[in-house]
Amino acid sequence: MRKNSIYTILFNIIITVALLFLVSYFLIFQNALNLNSTTIVFFQGVGKWITLTISFILVRQIEKNDYLTLEEKKYNLFFYFKNIILFFIILMIANILAGKTSLFFFPNHESEKLSILTTTFKTNKYLLLFTAITAGIVEEIIFRGYILIRLLVLTKSKFLSVFSSTFLFLLMHLSYGNFISVITSTIFGILSSIYYLKFSNIKLLIFAHIIWDMIAFMIALHIKN
Repeated sequence: MRKNSIYTILFNIIITVALLFLVSYFLIFQNALNLNSTTIVFFQGVGKWITLTISFILVRQIEKNDYLTLEEKKYNLFFYFKNIILFFIILMIANILAGKTSLFFFPNHESEKLSILTTTFKTNKYLLLFTAITAGIVEEIIFRGYILIRLLVLTKSKFLSVFSSTFLFLLMHLSYGNFISVITSTIFGILSSIYYLKFSNIKLLIFAHIIWDMIAFMIALHIKN
């Protein structure tokens, strides 16, 4: 690969990740911006769509390539059902173990961001749906569809590409500020990356991500109540 191609890909990845980080940590500045949580969460979602749009334009105009370069394979409905269930079982086990570990080491620690989100979603279920759909589509297309595959091209190593893309995915979710989110995001990133490299189907990951976020937020709402 030519050096200018390598620099172009790295530049696009850095810009895309930087914008996503800015959007993800936007909620922390709620008090400073003097905006209510509903407005902040909504604009956070809009910011993710804007980031995806900018990233797409950069790839098309500078990298001069398709955004998703891995050929999408087609599967039947049973494939989606079976693999999403398996995906959830693994995540549930990881989440339970992380929860028990968190309670042991950090018994009184609560995520401020999650608390704000659950309070907001309690009175606005449409915003919860919008947030889950946005995260599922934008994050999977960017982290698995784009970053994972570009890193694979650059490093020629599945291990390094999975590790690096998962690390970036984890950094974005550190804004939740608790141990459970660290473990869950790490397992989610690794599992999603392996799934994408194995099955070459971004729709599976998008569906799994949306449903997982919906379930996670609904459980958080139930616990809060």
